[in-house]
Amino acid sequence: MVDIEYMRRIKILEKKARNGNVEAVSDLAYFYWKGVGVRKNYRKSFEYCKQGLRLHDAYLVFHLADAYYYGKGTKRNLKLAAKYYRWAALKGIPEAMTSLGICYRYGEGVRRNVKEAARWYKKAAKQGDVDAIRNIGYYYRDGIGVKKNLKKAFEYFKQGPKLHSEDLVWYLADAYADGEGVRKNLKLAAKYYRWAALKGIPEAMTSLGVCYRYGKGVKENEREAVKWYKKAAKQGQEDALNNLGICYKNGEGVSKSLKKSFEYYKLAAKKGHPGSQYSLSTAYLEGIGVPKNPKEGIKRLIKFAKNKDPEACLDLGVYYHNGVGVRKNFVKSVAYYRIAALQNEGHAQYNLGLCYRDGERQSNRKAREWFKKAAKNGFRVV
Repeated sequence: MVDIEYMRRIKILEKKARNGNVEAVSDLAYFYWKGVGVRKNYRKSFEYCKQGLRLHDAYLVFHLADAYYYGKGTKRNLKLAAKYYRWAALKGIPEAMTSLGICYRYGEGVRRNVKEAARWYKKAAKQGDVDAIRNIGYYYRDGIGVKKNLKKAFEYFKQGPKLHSEDLVWYLADAYADGEGVRKNLKLAAKYYRWAALKGIPEAMTSLGVCYRYGKGVKENEREAVKWYKKAAKQGQEDALNNLGICYKNGEGVSKSLKKSFEYYKLAAKKGHPGSQYSLSTAYLEGIGVPKNPKEGIKRLIKFAKNKDPEACLDLGVYYHNGVGVRKNFVKSVAYYRIAALQNEGHAQYNLGLCYRDGERQSNRKAREWFKKAAKNGFRVV
C-alpha cells in the first residue's frame, strides 16, 4: 500500500539522489526492493543499486550483486553477481564475503572451489556474519574445503545461542548428542534441540522426539515423542514421518494403527526417506495396513535395493529364489545374495553358499568359503 507521507519522503529522496547523495540512493534502492511506502519495483531498485559503482558505495554494490544473482530487476547473471560480490567483499562487507563464498561453493559465476569458499566464509565469520559462521562450522564438521576439525566446528556452533541462530543451535545440539568436538552431553543436546525446535527447525523437532522416545537427556515419554514427531511431520520432515510410521505400527505413544502406519511410511517414502521404502515393501508383501500386493512390494524393494542395502538385497535374493512376487530367477537371486554377502550379511553369505552347493554351477570349494564367512559373522542355522 502506498503511503502519502512516504511519497513526500520519496520525492525529497529522489531530489537528493539526483545530487549524488549516497544515503538517499541507498534508501530508495531499499524502499523499491522491499516495497516500503511504495509499490515494490525491482527495476527501479536495480537502477539505484547500479549507482553504487559510480558512488563507490560497497553496500549498494552488494545489493547490485544480489539483483544479478536473483534476477530481480534485471536478467539473472551469475558472473556479474560474483564480480560485484567480490567488489563489495574486498571493501569489507561481510554479507558479500559470505555470498561470494556461496558462489565458490556451488560454482555460480565462478569455477567451483570449496577451499576458496571456506576462505571467504572465514573472513565473514570473523566479522560476525551468522550465515558464514554456520557455513564454516559445517565445513569443519564435514571436512569440506578445510581439514576436518570437530573442535573448531563446535567453537563456531556454540555461538548459536548468543547470535540467536536456530540453525547454529541445532548443530550445537547435534555436537552434544554425538560428542563431536565436545564431551557428549545428552541433557545439553536435548536442551538445545528444544531451543531450535521452538524456533521452528523441523529436524530439531524430530531429534527432540527421539530424545523423548529413548530417554536421552530427558525422561522417556513416548507421547511427548509423538507430539514432536507430528510437529516436524507437518513441515514434511521425512525422518519424523518415518518415525510416526513406526510409532503407529508398534503402538508407541499412540493407539496402534497399521493403516495410519502405512500412510506415514508412504508420505516418508515420497519425501525420499530410504528406510520407509523398505517398510512399505514389507507392508505390501505381508498385507500390513494395506491389501497384500506382492508385485508392488517387490517393486518398492528393488527401488530401495539400488542403495545396496544388505537386508533388502538378502530379501530380494530369497524372493527371486522362491518366486515370491516375481518369477523365479536363479541368476538374479545369486546376484542379490552376493551384494549383501560382500557387506558381511551372514544370512546372505550362507544362502550364497547353498547356491554354490546345490545350484546349477556347483562348487563345493566356494560353498565352504561362504559357509565359513557366514559362521564368522555369527550366522547359525536354526
